[in-house]
Amino acid sequence: MIFAIAMGALSVFRGIQQSQTQKQMADVAEKNAQYASELAVNNAEIERQNQIMRKEAEFETKRRRQAIQEASYATSGILLDGTPSQYLQAQVETDELNMDRQDQASYARQLGILYGGQVQKTNLLNQADAYRQSADSALLGGVIGAGASYMQYGGADSFSWMSSKPDTQLSNTQNTLLDTAYKPLSLGGY
Repeated sequence: MIFAIAMGALSVFRGIQQSQTQKQMADVAEKNAQYASELAVNNAEIERQNQIMRKEAEFETKRRRQAIQEASYATSGILLDGTPSQYLQAQVETDELNMDRQDQASYARQLGILYGGQVQKTNLLNQADAYRQSADSALLGGVIGAGASYMQYGGADSFSWMSSKPDTQLSNTQNTLLDTAYKPLSLGGY
């Protein structure tokens, strides 16, 4: 009997320990999910800032190139009317189109970073839920294990309804209750 109680207590203790471990793992997974979300937002902002800096640097480079081209035409004595002017305008339009494409690519990268962070956050939150369910199961398993230990090591004899021995004798009180359990109802002499 003492052995059964000790085994039961050990089973409950193990269940509690496993439950606490799983809950701690769930907390860590939730913190990791929050970190992943914040990291994705920060990385998207870094990408946006980098694109702004790239755009400013590219704009400055293109402005200088255009100034050099215009100066070259002017020093050569060619008027900027007609073909040279059209060439310079075409170059400006091409540069603007390239900058728009870079902006779109950067925006797509930002969205990809944010989406990846959201997916990672969702996965980690799902993992946290799984750890919590595992914690509940571990605790329940410890309690069930305690009951099984008690039943296995001698505790079953104290529960007659769980015993495999049939009860052949009824007490006098039980017999009296069985005899009086069903009597026809009398309606005042009718």
